[in-house]
Amino acid sequence: MTIDTFLRLYSLRAPNIMWFLGAGASSSAGLPTAINMIWDFKRLIYCTKNKIPIETCRDLNDSLLKDRLQKFFDSTGNCPAINSNDEYAFYFEKAYPNEKDRRTYIDRLMRGATPSYGHLILATLLKLDKARIVWTTNFDKVLEDAIYKIYNGTSDLLIATLDTSAIAIEALAENRWPLLIKLHGDFHSRRLKNIPEELKRHDDNLRDELFKACLKYGLAVSGYSGRDDSIMEIFEKAIEHNGFRNGLFWFHPSTTAISPRIQDLILKAKEKKIEAYIIECETFDELLGDIINLFEDIPTEIQKYLNMEKPKIIDVPVPKPGNGWPLIRFNAFLVTSFPNVCRLIKCNIGGIKEVNRVIEDSNADVIATRRTVGVLAFGSDTVLRNIFEKYDVSEFDLYSLEKNRLFFESGEYNLIYSALGLALCRNRPVNIAKIRNSYIAYIDADESKNEIFQPLRKAVGVLCGKIPNTEFSWMEAIAFKLEQRLGKFWLLIEPTIFIDYKKDDIVPDSAKEFVRERLARRYNREWNEVLEAWGIIITDGHADCEIEAFEKIDGINAKFGISNITAFSRKQK
Repeated sequence: MTIDTFLRLYSLRAPNIMWFLGAGASSSAGLPTAINMIWDFKRLIYCTKNKIPIETCRDLNDSLLKDRLQKFFDSTGNCPAINSNDEYAFYFEKAYPNEKDRRTYIDRLMRGATPSYGHLILATLLKLDKARIVWTTNFDKVLEDAIYKIYNGTSDLLIATLDTSAIAIEALAENRWPLLIKLHGDFHSRRLKNIPEELKRHDDNLRDELFKACLKYGLAVSGYSGRDDSIMEIFEKAIEHNGFRNGLFWFHPSTTAISPRIQDLILKAKEKKIEAYIIECETFDELLGDIINLFEDIPTEIQKYLNMEKPKIIDVPVPKPGNGWPLIRFNAFLVTSFPNVCRLIKCNIGGIKEVNRVIEDSNADVIATRRTVGVLAFGSDTVLRNIFEKYDVSEFDLYSLEKNRLFFESGEYNLIYSALGLALCRNRPVNIAKIRNSYIAYIDADESKNEIFQPLRKAVGVLCGKIPNTEFSWMEAIAFKLEQRLGKFWLLIEPTIFIDYKKDDIVPDSAKEFVRERLARRYNREWNEVLEAWGIIITDGHADCEIEAFEKIDGINAKFGISNITAFSRKQK
């Protein structure tokens, strides 16, 4: 289901759809997600076990640091597998065995958290009777704070926690709203449930009420990863009993993988003829911001308040150089144009794996993907016909690349992304490598003295070499991807170091440490110079540049317009 279809549906069913919020719904309020907390626990345990200053492990976004931490825990042989449902509870208890200390940790996280725009809108929906019941596994009080602001108090709000489950039982029986049920307690509760034994003994009363409510109402789930067996079991049980009469809608960002258990849950619901959908939506704030636009009867004073709090992203022209007001420079280069058509080949070939295999076997310089309509491709028509002729080609036509299908990881997006990778290294002294689903462009070591690299040499010094005490080579590089913001496409680059190794090679820790140390010495000034240098490499030093995946072909080429001026940002006062 697309988000716009859900919005139309919600406008009719609003009072009969409950909300279920996980940690992801509070991330924009300044609170960490469960994943963030897990890595924090791992770092703390690792540093204290090995007597390492925590300052040396500061950046938990560093993939090399995460690799080092995970390798340490994997070597113990008694820790949960990475990304397993047991990680949060296991590492929380390992880091803080005492329940009082766990409460103190949660308490510290909650301080300073403020309601996000999404929480304020949900509070507005509760006030307008466009939402009635909210379930959450979160400990925070940001929704209560939002309700206080919208209601000018919380006297109308019924809150049920582990210690006050009777409130939920009575409110649901008597149809009294608005109602907030906190399934894991909050940071003032003496019954925080953070270790496996506690999670298994979930409060029976609240579990029963959640099950009965799922039989009666629909449910919209946001920011929840489905890690708790005790919660997922209730959802599965409700499906077995033909629950979710007004639908089950599970929102998740397109940039993260959704767990097999959630996918299986939705599939089982569909088999029971229950309306159940996974819906892509980047953030909780974005989702609620779209929902509030459906309703016209918002009191003027609340609308004014929401307008003041609404996060605003507007497109403004880049000012002339000067020292007027502070700017934040982004690592995003504007894509001024991109391909709007590709070749469509209808034939009897199988799925994407077979398409990739055939192209790889032919060693042809083409790019293709598979969709239900046929094979979508860029490259020489002659070559494409030769590759696919044995698969009974019935149609050789053009296919329009719709812009709205490029805003998420679709077949069309992957085709464009692959073509951009080829275009970036075409006629430039850089090479391309694909690591899992991402591309990295790295300098050609044989061309490291090329004049176009002069600004990069000035910024970072040596551009390539051998990693000391290893047989691996390294090169300056960028990871890159396409993103859409403000109705435009942007080329996002992340300067990094590429290690040249084969699939089965074991990269030693010393090599990873070499990369970390080389990047750690780069601060704002250095990063600015590196971005500037890569902008020159990408655009050949022109303000605007057209790059293309192929040269002089008898077919459809993939051409991109790239500006070498990055995006900037300032907060509007």
